[in-house]
Order: sequence, then C-alpha cells, then structure tokens
Amino acid sequence: LAFMYLIFVAEIFLVVILIRQFWTIPQFMALEHIADQKDLIRVENIIESKISELALVNYDNAVWDDSYQFAVDGNEEFIEENFVLDTYQSLDICGIYYYDLQGTLLWGLSYNRKNWQEIDEPVLKRPPKWFKNNILISDADVEQNGGRPVTHKGLIFLNERPVLFAATSIMPSEGVGTP
Repeated sequence: LAFMYLIFVAEIFLVVILIRQFWTIPQFMALEHIADQKDLIRVENIIESKISELALVNYDNAVWDDSYQFAVDGNEEFIEENFVLDTYQSLDICGIYYYDLQGTLLWGLSYNRKNWQEIDEPVLKRPPKWFKNNILISDADVEQNGGRPVTHKGLIFLNERPVLFAATSIMPSEGVGTP
C-alpha cells in the first residue's frame, strides 16, 4: 500500500512537472514576449515623438528670415543673440549647426548635456560624404518638394552614441524661395 501511494504521488509530481514544462512555462514566455514587444513599441513611440518635436523646433529656426540672413551674410550677432547656453538647455538639445548648400559648416556648437561643457564633434564640423548625402538638404531635395522646405530627421550613431537629428533647409519665413 505504501508503495502504491508512493507511485501515485510520483505520478502526480510527474504530471505537475510536465504541465509546467510544456504548458505553464511556454505560456509565461509568450506573455513575457508580448510584454517585451509592447515595451519596444513604447520606446519607439517615445523616440519618434522626440524626433518630431526636434524637427518642429528645427523647422521653426530654419524657416525664419533671421536664419536665412545669417546663412547669406554670416552675421555673428544672430548667433550671439539666439544661441546662448540657455537655448540648448531649455530645448534640451546638445548641438546646433548651420551648413551652406555645399555642406560646408557656417557655424556650429555642441555641448555635453551632463555638464554643459562645449565638446568637439569632428563629423559635424567636417561632414563626410554619407552625412552630406543623407542628412543635409540639397537643392534637388527642395526642388523635388516644389521649392518648399525639406526636413530630414531620424536617429544616427556618432562616436558609438545614438543621436537624434533634424535637418531643415534654411529659407525665408514665407517658406518658399531659394534655400
């Protein structure tokens, strides 16, 4: 009788283990996978929202008579009046760069957001071909858009760090004309 009882308990134990192994654990793993997918979607949505927010601020500054005039004449007063450290801090951005139509830097400055010290970003100061072709706006881009401003935005990696970016063609405030 004791032996039969022991076999009965062993069978129940075996059934519990089999249920856990082949049903419960896979169900938990499936739930975990679903939760992971939802988390990834949330992160993606947050990043996309930040990129859109950055693009809006960028557009606001690029399609503006003062920015356009700076691109034409290099007026240093424009920089001194508009791009003080507080501008970077209040917008929660680390860099602002202006380029001409050939992709040559007109002006730019980056900060380390941890301590707000200026940092050197060689890729942004002397952009390589991939940067000029994929990030910066060309005359052809604007032409294809009917002479209206064009914005490129997204996520790139610089110095093995993720960087959200937005680049908009510099134009007068009316938003039409020659970039």
